[in-house]
Amino acid sequence: TIGAALGSGQWGVVRKATRKEDNLAVAVKKVRVAGAQKEGINFQVLREIKMLRGVKHAHIVVLHDVFPDASGEALSLVFELLASDLERVLYGPGPRITPAQ
Repeated sequence: TIGAALGSGQWGVVRKATRKEDNLAVAVKKVRVAGAQKEGINFQVLREIKMLRGVKHAHIVVLHDVFPDASGEALSLVFELLASDLERVLYGPGPRITPAQ
């Protein structure tokens, strides 16, 4: 079930969702795929998918799944849902992250 928007960026919109198979709260990043007149999926998006699929670390967000939407005009990247977004952690009020963290 797709819920409220959590944020948006250069490549798409991130929404809170619930994965049907296990009721896990996740974040779904819907990324636009370029039209037929362009090169296809943005290289940076492909690099993000490839890197996250190959990395398992406590301090790196988990990429659970990637799938195309029904129209073929976007990809949905299913991530673990974090308590906050990176911008708030780095620049928001409260304690700052240290290099050791």
